Amino acid sequence: RLAPPRLSLSAFNLRSPSRITLRRPTTFVLVVTIVALAVGFIAVLTYYGSREFSQRAADTRASNEAMSLAGYSSHVATGDAFDGYIQILRYTDDPVVANRNASANDRTTAMQRLLYLNVNKFTSLTIADRSGIVLATTDSRIDSVKGSTAFSDTRANLSPANSDIVLPEAGKRGYVEYSAPLHEADGSVWAILIGRADPAQVWRGTLGAGVDGSRNVIINSQGQFASGVPDELLRLPWQGVPLANGGVRARIAGVDSICGLAPIGRDTQIDRGLNVASCLPASIIQIERGRATSKQGLITLAGAILAVVVASVALKFALSGGTSPGTVAQRAPPVPDDLVTPEELRLAVASAVDAARAERADTTVAAEPAPETPSLPPPDIDALTLIEAYERRNARLAERLRESVQAKLLIATTQADEAFRLAKTDAALSSKLHAQSIEDLEQIRERDLRSIGQDLYPGLTRLGLPGALKALRKEMRDIIDIRLDVGQSVDAVSGGPSRPSLDPTLRLALYRAVAESARLFALADATTCNVRLQRDGTRLTLAISTPDECRDIDADALAAASLAIEAHAGTLDLLTDDEGRLSVMLTAPVPPVLAIIAPVVEADDELDAVEDASLEVDDEAAAGIDDASNESGDDESVVSAEADIDGDRSDEPDTSAQRTISIGLPIAPDDTQRPLPAALEALQASMFGALVVALDIDDAVEDPDARPAITADVTHAVEDVTRDVLRALRAIEARACNVSVRRDEATLIVALTAEIGDEAIDTANIEDHGTIITLLRGRLAVTIEDGELTVTLSLPADAANDAAHAA
Repeated sequence: RLAPPRLSLSAFNLRSPSRITLRRPTTFVLVVTIVALAVGFIAVLTYYGSREFSQRAADTRASNEAMSLAGYSSHVATGDAFDGYIQILRYTDDPVVANRNASANDRTTAMQRLLYLNVNKFTSLTIADRSGIVLATTDSRIDSVKGSTAFSDTRANLSPANSDIVLPEAGKRGYVEYSAPLHEADGSVWAILIGRADPAQVWRGTLGAGVDGSRNVIINSQGQFASGVPDELLRLPWQGVPLANGGVRARIAGVDSICGLAPIGRDTQIDRGLNVASCLPASIIQIERGRATSKQGLITLAGAILAVVVASVALKFALSGGTSPGTVAQRAPPVPDDLVTPEELRLAVASAVDAARAERADTTVAAEPAPETPSLPPPDIDALTLIEAYERRNARLAERLRESVQAKLLIATTQADEAFRLAKTDAALSSKLHAQSIEDLEQIRERDLRSIGQDLYPGLTRLGLPGALKALRKEMRDIIDIRLDVGQSVDAVSGGPSRPSLDPTLRLALYRAVAESARLFALADATTCNVRLQRDGTRLTLAISTPDECRDIDADALAAASLAIEAHAGTLDLLTDDEGRLSVMLTAPVPPVLAIIAPVVEADDELDAVEDASLEVDDEAAAGIDDASNESGDDESVVSAEADIDGDRSDEPDTSAQRTISIGLPIAPDDTQRPLPAALEALQASMFGALVVALDIDDAVEDPDARPAITADVTHAVEDVTRDVLRALRAIEARACNVSVRRDEATLIVALTAEIGDEAIDTANIEDHGTIITLLRGRLAVTIEDGELTVTLSLPADAANDAAHAA
């Protein structure tokens, strides 16, 4: 222990306050002040330059992106405008509308029916003769069309025409007009059909397109806001400040924005001087620049302070005449003997620290370093390239919508309309057309819309990559035959020490790569696609190939997938051999897998017990994870307890000296068994995409405080019966199954019903559970009547399988 230092008054030189005087600053203070001012001026100049030039660079970059987005929006807007042009031409072919001898009521009814079509864009239709007199209209407010630009153009040229966006009043929505002539049998024009549309409806796709909070605005030929802004801004003039590279800085709906302008339908028959402006909020563009410059300000301030301190130390040493620290120490006044010197204090503290470290070293065991997970490098992807790649994907989806959904919907609605028209004259044909239209609509709902919805966001990836790929194989079986070769322990939803789980974003990128590659192969006339997925240490490899000879392909179709893989520090290569066979190779880094080494399992029943326990504790095991059958090697064998999406499991005994057992979670004892509702929900998830399972569970079943509590044996029994019923229904490709669970005090009642029609269903596995149900003092009944399967199960909630445990 160190004695506290004693202070001596002789060490202080006390002076009277009357002798305190102001002195002139020393040379050292003056020089340091000058240096500080110079460093501060340079720091302020550096920070100002960094802030100014970074802002200009950000504005230029944002302007480039806005103009690129405006170019794309111009193509979409032109397509939207041409849709109205084509639609008015199609309406002129209606037999009632084109009939000169039809009555006004018949014409109005026919035009009203045309407006009821789902693909209609018009708000009203009007028929006027060549002098401008209205013959029939669906809008009673239209009493004359003589002032219509589209009507005047059609009357003068006897050809279809369209108008600018007409804004009659400020703050009120305007309209766009399309017109087309109506011909008699001899080819002469007897009237003109005019259709009015809301600009927001005509350019719905254009106004809905955007990225990073952007907004698309339609500007009419007068330079006024015509659509895409709040109603109170309509008819106000477009104003902005031009930027150096062609962009415009403007306020859109009170938001400071950077915009790009592009014409709609330039040099075409619909060119009316309209423009689309794609505007990015300046706040989003400048937010990262503001963060960067704020950090730059802190760095500049710290650098200035450090520069002043270093300069002060250098000046102090220079002005002291270059004396060494030892010389200065010799000039210091002597220290009294009764005081503790700083050197003695430093040596005492160092000795105490060394002793403490030595004492801790005797009792501390060095911890083994944890395995390092490879970090992903930051992605370096050009924003314009990213936008272009994903917009190409959107364009392909839009093309699928037009070719499948829109075309089929048009056919179905036409059939429904024809069935309605023939209902009174030909009831048989009307019924046939109506049934065909309903069947077509069901096909669109069940196949086309579901497939496009999976393309927009494949929710099946929540089942893990192997399970999602199996669902993809079933989804695309009519397009191409996908053959899967999935390696062991590649991806498990639950994760664990030796059951690795891929990052959800990487899993989604790999799934999209397989889907887009398969469609690309199908477009190249391939009939088979082989998918091989393996995980080797910290490297994931995905190979997609076809043995068929393929024609030329569009490699840009994989641009979005390539960018997504690069963002995860991976690579994507498209290869073609001499025989025209295609292959896509993907690699990506993944975290390492840890294995748990266990002694040899002597008996097969013990191995099955481990596998069953792992299946019970894994909530995602029934949700479509791919099964992992055993792989035998020279020295060790890997046993994985994951469930297959088809519900199968396989195992092979191993006689090697050492075994690695992959268990994601600790084996749960019976008292931690998951509740019955959770077990049924897991079975429901396992049938996702193959069978619709509707659960109706009574509140008393889910109540944890209900007495008597549902035992683990009862939960197991209900879960096993339900699983076998669902498997049997899936085997005959049934569509749905209703599961009802009720509790009447101490009795649990479960009813499963499903429509099976004339299909022969195997109920042997279901009826085999009768023995266990009897031991639990319950009853099991399986009946098939009028094409409906009914399985009824009743059990005491607190039953225990004593006989089974004894056996």
